[in-house]
Amino acid sequence: MVAELAAMLGYRLVPIDAGDGDERVTLSDVTDLQRADGDTAVTLMEALEDGVIDIGERRKGRATIARQIAKLQHIDRKLARAG
Repeated sequence: MVAELAAMLGYRLVPIDAGDGDERVTLSDVTDLQRADGDTAVTLMEALEDGVIDIGERRKGRATIARQIAKLQHIDRKLARAG
């Protein structure tokens, strides 16, 4: 519906992360994801060292998880557009 309204005004909707036209998943995407996975694991292991996850460790853990989710979503968008 929103796309139709935009078209009536002479516009078209484009995803925020439209990319540069190359929608293939690359080895770089996979290595970025692996790096994010490792960062998340290290952050959580460090937080668990003393048996208590304090507010700072919780924030840092959630931030690393958010970065990992963003990388997964980026790859997912590429896969969705490739088909």
